[in-house]
Amino acid sequence: TGRYPSAPLPHLFRAMALEALGRVEEAIEEYRVALPLSKKEGARAFVESAIGRLEATPNPRQAGR
Repeated sequence: TGRYPSAPLPHLFRAMALEALGRVEEAIEEYRVALPLSKKEGARAFVESAIGRLEATPNPRQAGR
């Protein structure tokens, strides 16, 4: 949460970057921080969709356990 606790965009951008790096758990956490901060319906729908997609995707690091 850090420096911009009440602004959704930094969390959203960080979540997307973490997702691109394959750091799925961390990306989900950032999306979850952004969700209640997102006031517009379209933004909320995007974040909810991203969370659902990542939660449904098997994590390659966990698959080998």
